[in-house]
Amino acid sequence: MDNYNLGSLSAAAQTQEIVSTVEQTLHFITYGAGTSFKHHSYFENLLESGVAAHLACDRTSDSISDRAAEEFGLLKELKVVLEKCDHHQLMLPPPSVVNKNKSQHKDSQRSNCNPKQSITSPQHDLGQDEEPCKNGNWTDCVRRQARLTMARKSVVPSPVLLDAGQALLEMCNQNETLTFEQALGREVLRLCKKIGEGTFGEVFRIKLKSKASAIKIVPIEGSFPVNGEEQKTAAEILPEAIICQELSALCQQKSHASCPNFIEVKRLYYIQDCYHRALLEQWDVYNAKRESENERPDFSKADQKFLMFEFADGGISLEDYEVKCATVAKSIFLQVACALAVAETALEFEHRDLHWGNILVAPTKRPSIRCHLPQGDFEMDTGGVLVSLIDYTLSRMCKGGAIIFTDVSKDKALFSGSGDYQFDIYRHMKQHNQNDWKSFRPYTNVLWLHYLSRKLLDKTYCVRSRQQSSTLAELRQWSDAVVLKCPSAKEVFLKCVNKQPL
Repeated sequence: MDNYNLGSLSAAAQTQEIVSTVEQTLHFITYGAGTSFKHHSYFENLLESGVAAHLACDRTSDSISDRAAEEFGLLKELKVVLEKCDHHQLMLPPPSVVNKNKSQHKDSQRSNCNPKQSITSPQHDLGQDEEPCKNGNWTDCVRRQARLTMARKSVVPSPVLLDAGQALLEMCNQNETLTFEQALGREVLRLCKKIGEGTFGEVFRIKLKSKASAIKIVPIEGSFPVNGEEQKTAAEILPEAIICQELSALCQQKSHASCPNFIEVKRLYYIQDCYHRALLEQWDVYNAKRESENERPDFSKADQKFLMFEFADGGISLEDYEVKCATVAKSIFLQVACALAVAETALEFEHRDLHWGNILVAPTKRPSIRCHLPQGDFEMDTGGVLVSLIDYTLSRMCKGGAIIFTDVSKDKALFSGSGDYQFDIYRHMKQHNQNDWKSFRPYTNVLWLHYLSRKLLDKTYCVRSRQQSSTLAELRQWSDAVVLKCPSAKEVFLKCVNKQPL
């Protein structure tokens, strides 16, 4: 690479060099599992401008114009930096001010989120020519000390730096932000209905092409708090979007570990708009019936940004669902255990916040569902319900060596709650992982399965038949003597499913 001289190439070779560099760059800036994450627009524009500059050269000579030389120089710099850096992650551009006193970690650098949504990578040892920047001059630092907030790292030279906003646009397949009406249409918005909420924002049910969907609207990038919490930045919301898409992909039967119990992500939208009046009207209807705990979202002006998730309609939360018999309770438990087992296997996944508000239950006509694990295929009776897991705000997963997790080690409020077994689970997780939220500890999933078994047993069932009585006793035996003795949700599932693989 040191002996490489762009100026010595012929015109045709110069063009080929642009094509080669762009293709190599696009090759590594990708995620797996069918989730495309390519910054096509930047590299295609760079290719187009470079070729145009080349064509503008004096065709009677083999020299290149000043503009072409500048483009080729940028590409050369890009190629040098990429070859010197680990090509298995994607980094954000650096902050404007570097805290020189903050310690730097070779294997992990975290964003300053609140809570700290983090993505870390396999350890990468710096060579002698790759020392961290010591003088705060980012343009002179080959290995830029950017905070990891996406699943892979790419150090791209100034002046063109990848940013989280651009990353969200790419994930949403958008060239620019949309308004609510541009995204959904006026008629769809007019017929929407609010169905849920959280500190993150609001959830509405809509109908698109006669099919019901749920949209989760999260305000981001704002400078003021919403519902008592600081708005997430684009960098902080990006990991949740990645996890949603990865888990949605596990519903595909082609995966080596799969099941139908993760909510399908239909689409993501990057919105910039004031809160639509139709959404506000439905917020008022919901508030009149249930007294919302959120602030009315009329705070936003036209420059407010949102990330809007469109999910398949997964039903209602287990907290609000009336479980009528022990057979249904057993099916719910096994479906949740199966989902966690599949995600543990495929993605080293921990949910870490699986209270019964994050378990959706919907009626189904399917008599059974099938899940696939390395141990084989398993078929389970549905009991007439299909379960879906949602809300991965605190979740942890690993994909291609890149770890996505939420660092709650300093979140005192999370571990100080009382009044429900749910709050004990947060403390049990912290005790088990010794407040290390980066490492994979599947026993946290076990703790939430025990919580679920307790919640299901607290419900009142009609047990007039011997079968229902036997099923309820089986569920109680799992809760009392099986669940907490297993090291992972997969072990819980294999012990409780009580069937040989197909």
